[in-house]
Amino acid sequence: MNISLGIAASKLRNAQQQADIRRKMWLSFEERLKVVFAEIDSCGRDADELGTLHLSFIHSYNPAYHKPWVNRLNSINQAQVSVGWRRLRVWHTIGSDDMANPKEAMEAEAGISFSQNITGKIMVALSPYKSDIAKVDEENFILVYGANPNDLTEKAIRRLLKTFLRYCVATSMISAGNYRDYLFRQWLHFRDIRNRRIQKIAIFLFAERVLLFVLAAVGVWATFFTAGKWPF
Repeated sequence: MNISLGIAASKLRNAQQQADIRRKMWLSFEERLKVVFAEIDSCGRDADELGTLHLSFIHSYNPAYHKPWVNRLNSINQAQVSVGWRRLRVWHTIGSDDMANPKEAMEAEAGISFSQNITGKIMVALSPYKSDIAKVDEENFILVYGANPNDLTEKAIRRLLKTFLRYCVATSMISAGNYRDYLFRQWLHFRDIRNRRIQKIAIFLFAERVLLFVLAAVGVWATFFTAGKWPF
């Protein structure tokens, strides 16, 4: 039994060491994210159309990360690029008890988050715009799951941020009814790791139906071949 205990302890020790290494890798990932974000005019005219853009890190604003026993290498890190309030330039009284005083429609909360789990690996998720008038069906989409921080190179981060900006357009209420934006969201839905089990079941059922059709056709062919009679 001591041998089994030693094996279990060794595996956990190795897993802990790998997690510690990944948490150290996060620091260099943060620097790459800052570099790529700096390429964006986050407060310029184009950014203002989206509601301006903000890069934030959880250790900067969460008081829990300022305790003397908590540091960057023994905590779970998170970073996020998000938008501020976007004005829709429409006034309404939807959901209001004061029908005499309309309010301006606004939308916000779109963002792309980089979250580190207990193993030090990173999940990247998209969140859509939400407004007091309407919102899209999904709460979020997962783009990346279980990535090592070093896998998120500057090139990979640029690609992810481009997807995020495209998603902002697709989930803004001003784009409602655009078929291309709908297809883009369906593509993200298909990519989401949480939907892969459903996809596998659908593929299996389709393959099963094709196989049954083929077997039926082979059975008919075998019957005519045995009887020496052909329907043509």
